[in-house]
Amino acid sequence: MEIASLVIHVRPERFEEVREAIGALPGTEIAASDPRGKIVVTVEAGPGDRLGERLTELSVMPNVISATLVYHATATQDSSIEGAA
Repeated sequence: MEIASLVIHVRPERFEEVREAIGALPGTEIAASDPRGKIVVTVEAGPGDRLGERLTELSVMPNVISATLVYHATATQDSSIEGAA
């Protein structure tokens, strides 16, 4: 399993629209948000899921200005976490 956290900057006038679109994506969760245009998102990907594709999908969404990866970790089968912040 992989987990990542991103800070996404969006156009403030489209904040709710983008928030809904992000929330509809499988494996994503909005951890925090500010209606002035910032959304903190966690993304989880299990076996067979493609985390990189989900991150790209978030960064090219309409009305997204930027998406910055702030954390990424991989859990091995023995449930230990290996990552970097």
